[in-house]
Amino acid sequence: MNEIDQIVDELSEAVRNDGILVLRANDAERTLTRVLLRGEAAEEIERSTTLPYAGLTGRALDRRTPMVVNDAHLDPRAVVYSDPVHAEAIVLYPLLREGEVVGCVNVYRDGEGRQFEDGDIERVRPFAERLAAFL
Repeated sequence: MNEIDQIVDELSEAVRNDGILVLRANDAERTLTRVLLRGEAAEEIERSTTLPYAGLTGRALDRRTPMVVNDAHLDPRAVVYSDPVHAEAIVLYPLLREGEVVGCVNVYRDGEGRQFEDGDIERVRPFAERLAAFL
């Protein structure tokens, strides 16, 4: 098992989730490459290895700030990959190394309404910091 798998396993045990997506960012080209996907995801995400530097993930990366987005499926900034739309919430945590964006970890929970609290960002933080070292 590689370091990224191990960190994601530990994150999955520490923070209740229905899926985790780790993306490597190329900030200059504004592209994202899937590194690891755990849990069920929309077919387009499962098929794709490169994703747009857009939507909620792109916003978190541009701002270099973690975000909690409950009812993400209703957010006008979201890039929706499922039809019908899948109700979910997301913690988006930009991965920074020496101030530069190297990726993002997205932690998902299924369902409508308040699935995550702002404090969940702090629970994801130590794992995000460790992941940034390996991207």
